[in-house]
Amino acid sequence: MTIKIGDHVRIKGVCTCFEIIRPTHSSAVGFQRPSGCWHGPRTMVLRIFQDGGLLLEDSRGFVRVAQTNEVRL
Repeated sequence: MTIKIGDHVRIKGVCTCFEIIRPTHSSAVGFQRPSGCWHGPRTMVLRIFQDGGLLLEDSRGFVRVAQTNEVRL
């Protein structure tokens, strides 16, 4: 798998970015996103480091480092 700058990638695994919140005054269920989601289709590679690490940015502008074996195209 060859990853290039500008590619859209996703972190492998099950998405756990949403927390279920049950308000006490209502039976409605809400969702909260505590930070950016790295499993979505809009996660983009900003930089590829010399050691093969990737700098990723999600749809909300959060950045993180990941290794190539942690992502999929």
